[in-house]
Amino acid sequence: KRNIVQVELEEKLSTFVCFQAALLYTSSKGDRRIRVHTMCLPTTADLAQVYNNFDLKATVSLIAKIGVDRSLTGSPLSDSREAIVNAVVDALGAYQRAMRQGRAGGLLAPRHGHLRLFPLYALAMLKHTSFCAGRSIKLDDRVAAMLMLRFCPLEQILSEFYPQMYRINEILQHSFRTYDNEFSEKVHSFVRHVTALKFYLGPVIIVTEESPIREIVVRRLVDDRTESTHSYVEFLQHIKREINS
Repeated sequence: KRNIVQVELEEKLSTFVCFQAALLYTSSKGDRRIRVHTMCLPTTADLAQVYNNFDLKATVSLIAKIGVDRSLTGSPLSDSREAIVNAVVDALGAYQRAMRQGRAGGLLAPRHGHLRLFPLYALAMLKHTSFCAGRSIKLDDRVAAMLMLRFCPLEQILSEFYPQMYRINEILQHSFRTYDNEFSEKVHSFVRHVTALKFYLGPVIIVTEESPIREIVVRRLVDDRTESTHSYVEFLQHIKREINS
């Protein structure tokens, strides 16, 4: 189990900052105990180092879970979508101001670290079933996706928003059973390997061009433009306009 804590600092930082949390619990023998966790972290005045060590996994998880909590407690879905966009605008805008290297006509992001991937995962969140706008998403599907994100572990949440895609040429069209040939054995071995990396055993579904669930697959192609969503390039242009406005 992981806890997310937002900290607001009002005083000047020293060389190190310390975080401490205490857990009061009852052991299996009925004893009342307190477990104290202490973490000390170094601080730096080098903003470039701060941005280069941007934690994409924790940030995306935090924004997603806050957005889900807002939606499940009655806030409009548009508020969560706006908060996702604003998070990217604030992060990249602050980076450009701090580095003092903003160029007209270009969107500045660090070459190193994961901050440069933040807009991509923000767009992925906007296209996810939990936050996707429009009436094409069934309410049951949206709520199920939100609850999954609410309890989703950090190790899984990035791949949930931006799935890993693998190219398999000439895959069997009508069946996924194992045939007595080298290609079929390699495909099934590959699927077993990918499945072993996950926390759950997912089904293997073959989606054709005419499949009724084709839209679900298309929506997961985050970089591409759809009828109702931006492409990644268009989204970057939108972020740039918001920063410069």
